[in-house]
Amino acid sequence: MIHCIGDSHSVFFCNHDNHPNWYIHGYPNNNPIYSPFQTHWIGAHTAYNLHKRKPIFDEVIKKFWKPNDHVLFVAGEIDCREHIVKHSKLQNRTIESVAQEACQRFFSFISSYRQYNLISFSAIPPTTICSGGGDPCHIALLSYNKELEKLANINKIPFLSIQDEIFNIPNNWYIDGTHLNPKLAIPIVLAKLKLLHIGY
Repeated sequence: MIHCIGDSHSVFFCNHDNHPNWYIHGYPNNNPIYSPFQTHWIGAHTAYNLHKRKPIFDEVIKKFWKPNDHVLFVAGEIDCREHIVKHSKLQNRTIESVAQEACQRFFSFISSYRQYNLISFSAIPPTTICSGGGDPCHIALLSYNKELEKLANINKIPFLSIQDEIFNIPNNWYIDGTHLNPKLAIPIVLAKLKLLHIGY
C-alpha cells in the first residue's frame, strides 16, 4: 500500500472526480486499478510550512501504516503557483533561490519519515503553466522540482514525477482547472513506480 498524504492534490490517487468530505482517514479507492493507493487528505498547506502539520501526519501514519507500506507526501503546487513568486518580490530574491529554500524545508521535514519507505513526489504543475513557457510560476516549479530530485537522489529516496508528461503530452490533465484527472495521471504514476522497482 502507498499512503498518499497531503493537500487536495492527493485526491487524484483515489480516482475521485470530486473532492469527498474526509479528513485524517484512508479514503477507499473506487476502481481496482487504483488499489495500491490510500489517500489521506489533511487539508490545505504549503510545502514551506508542512512541518507545522506534523501531529496530523504522525496520527495518520500511526493509524494506517503497516510494514512494507510506502508513504508519499503531496505538497508544493500552491507554493509554485503563488507563494514562491510573491516572496521573491517581497524579499528581493530570485525565484530560483526562494523555490530552493521552500523545497529544502519540505524535504527536511519529509526525510524524517524515511523509515516508512518514503517516496519523494514532485510538485504538480499548476494549470496556468501546464503548457510551459518562461512565466514566473513556471520558473518556480522547475526550480522546486529540480531541487527536490537532487535532494532525493543524494539521500537515496525514490523520486517520482509526472511533470514532463503534463508539459509534453497535450491532454485534458485537470478535472476542475486545478486538480489532476486521475484517469490520465494514475496510469503514468503506476508506470513510473514500476520503473523505480517499487512494489505494492
